[in-house]
Amino acid sequence: MWTPSCTGSYIRPMSDTYQSLIHTPVGQLLAKNVGLPNPVRLERYQEGDPLVSGTVVVGGDGRLGSALVAALDDLGVYPRPLQDPLPVWVAVGGNPESAIRAGTLGLPMALAIIGGLPERFAPFATLHREAARRAGHEPVPRMSINSHGYIAETSQQAADESFPFVAAAMNRIGRERGWEPMTRAGYDAAATLRGASFVGSPQQVIEKILFQHELFGHERFLVQFSVGTMPHARIMRSIELLGTEVAPAVRRELARRSAEAAA
Repeated sequence: MWTPSCTGSYIRPMSDTYQSLIHTPVGQLLAKNVGLPNPVRLERYQEGDPLVSGTVVVGGDGRLGSALVAALDDLGVYPRPLQDPLPVWVAVGGNPESAIRAGTLGLPMALAIIGGLPERFAPFATLHREAARRAGHEPVPRMSINSHGYIAETSQQAADESFPFVAAAMNRIGRERGWEPMTRAGYDAAATLRGASFVGSPQQVIEKILFQHELFGHERFLVQFSVGTMPHARIMRSIELLGTEVAPAVRRELARRSAEAAA
């Protein structure tokens, strides 16, 4: 069943050259308790590493993983998941190897599209599914499309209300990463059918989800409304429109298409 969502948590695969530091107080406390150096450096994980089966990142010769497993043994994690084991989705951005890795491991892929033309990301869905089949995973794992968005009664209202907050947030990040400043013209272009963002009226967002479903055949759609410091009441209204108008219409249309294809 196609599932809309407004938030979520994913494990993000690291690139070949990328390393991450445990920088949270809990992480450093664990490192201290098990006698690990501070800060702890985590190496990228490979196929079969415990991280992707829901345990812990390992680095180097694996001693880091063993130490953290011992430190975390029998400790509760809250809120508790409904499912057992906890479902793990692998977040993928612009790295084809990440899509292949997720498919090989039989894990669902959360494909992030926050810029560019969505059709350019279609090969990631193919790579993910083909890798899963080669590894013997049938049925193939699911995938989701994850994007930024904002829904209001009209497309003009959606763009007018959201742009100042989104631009402020993205430009702040962009200054650190060397991105060009976000412009209103670019923001409006991203909100069109072949753009990356889901900013618009309910009908506009419905059409865009269905358009991308033709490209990807995904089972889940996750949209982040809270980009920047958008007022809470507006975010709640956007969520309401997603749940009461967008999602039901998308489900009806996909059910119709499925029945038509089976006939």
